[in-house]
Amino acid sequence: MDYLKKYSDLPISIPSDKLDLLFIEIIEAYNFKKIDKYYFFEALSELNDRQTYTHKLLKNEIRKGIDSILCNLWNTDNLDEVDNITYFIISFGLEKCFELAKESLIQNKHMDKKIRKVIEETIEEIGGNLLNPFHDW
Repeated sequence: MDYLKKYSDLPISIPSDKLDLLFIEIIEAYNFKKIDKYYFFEALSELNDRQTYTHKLLKNEIRKGIDSILCNLWNTDNLDEVDNITYFIISFGLEKCFELAKESLIQNKHMDKKIRKVIEETIEEIGGNLLNPFHDW
């Protein structure tokens, strides 16, 4: 199945219950190794664009599923991956990934400066509003 085409072809406005099913589908596709992390990131990005238009928070079980996967993918040696994951931390309010990102600043003193900056900017942008990505709307 071409997940990228499927998700990029979706209308921008989708009922939240249908969107929930799409998030579950992509989580399962990744967990069952039907897609790699590149496709997972791209599909999440497409679904995030649609989630924004619902003006609703992502369901807790979906958020936790995404959080778990992205924590396992966390790699402070890859700027693109850190950039993708920090974007999702902000968009979905991912608690475990947020803590992992903060811990990585302490644990990895020799991290690339660009990667460190992305993480620091993410922490600053979130402030105390991690669980409500719509706080500034």
